[in-house]
Amino acid sequence: PFNDTKCSRLNALNVPLHNRRHQLRMRDLAGQALSFVQDFVKSLLNFHTYTEQRVQIFPIDSSIDVITPLNQKFSQYLHENASYVRPLEEGMLNLFESITEDT
Repeated sequence: PFNDTKCSRLNALNVPLHNRRHQLRMRDLAGQALSFVQDFVKSLLNFHTYTEQRVQIFPIDSSIDVITPLNQKFSQYLHENASYVRPLEEGMLNLFESITEDT
């Protein structure tokens, strides 16, 4: 790696250190973070879908009783969840794709 700290004249340029191993390690970590975020989003969406179905199917006895307004609102919030969670995954994917070998 280039090291400009030995000479004060070169150190004034403030050139950042470049370490290829460090760069590859950070790219690998970004890939792992992307994988974790994708798994988290998928699991959260599955959990919310399951919970929404449970709220609608089993309030007490949905064949006889109507779903309470509170359960309806909760179900609506669970359904709207995807519009907030999916951009998280898309943003992480865009970030990872912007990290190239040259960056």
